[in-house]
Amino acid sequence: MLACATKKGKIIVYQLSSGQILAEIENAHYMEIVDLAVSEETGASAVNSGAQMLMTGGKDTKVKVWLLPDILYPQRVQGYTGESEDKAGIMQSQAFLEFGDHSSEVT
Repeated sequence: MLACATKKGKIIVYQLSSGQILAEIENAHYMEIVDLAVSEETGASAVNSGAQMLMTGGKDTKVKVWLLPDILYPQRVQGYTGESEDKAGIMQSQAFLEFGDHSSEVT
């Protein structure tokens, strides 16, 4: 898996072996994403049930934490109705955690 971010605040997750797009999140940040990291798989904890996480930081002064299973399999998210998916199949996902309003952009 390869996760990338765009200057327009979009996250794209690819299957590395095939180049297939597995997931896209439009408007993950409302400004450029300047930092992105994927966690190692961990054991279950009070925070994430062992799921891998994607962390992003942007010029919008926010740091966001995304659970990869929620991005890759949105139908598993409690309350998922499919209404957050646009016609192109691009998710308008919500971050698992958000730390915001830092005094300047996150780099």
